[in-house]
Amino acid sequence: MRINRPLCTGRFYEPCGTMERKKLRLQDFDYSTRGRYFVTICSNSRLLLFGEVVDGIMRRNEAGKMVADLYYETQRHFPDVQCLDMVVMPNHIHCIWVLHNDCNEPVRTSLVEIVHWFKSVTTTAYSAGVRKSNWMPYDRKLWQRSFYDEIISDSLHYEIVSKYIRNNPLYWISDDYYKAW
Repeated sequence: MRINRPLCTGRFYEPCGTMERKKLRLQDFDYSTRGRYFVTICSNSRLLLFGEVVDGIMRRNEAGKMVADLYYETQRHFPDVQCLDMVVMPNHIHCIWVLHNDCNEPVRTSLVEIVHWFKSVTTTAYSAGVRKSNWMPYDRKLWQRSFYDEIISDSLHYEIVSKYIRNNPLYWISDDYYKAW
């Protein structure tokens, strides 16, 4: 069994050559539904901002450590969210968030709300790092506009995704997000 590789660009070309935004979310799915979600968020223009992979091991720089720390802050900010597996790569993050929303709650946390919060706090922290610690600047936005998600359907699916996340640095050179600079 193989999981789909995240696309991360969120765009496709129509035959007429006009570029349109690809719809990434399932149209009739409630993304505040309790469950496990595999998410990939890419840096804008796939800039290598968060560290490097050396001999199959991800070596996070200070920015990469900040992204990892704020990933785990998610569960403190949203009490009904749990952080599971995660890897920060040079230009993206793969992670699994679990939503423990109670179906009887009038207001529930949605995956889109979580990703929005995560992008916002990491952008603020990264901008401070650019000003104070000479981190590599980014162009207009730290993150790409959208994100990739997969709804994890069962334990086997979870194991496959978890292994993919753990092993991601081993396959960096052949990764769709890798750019030989």
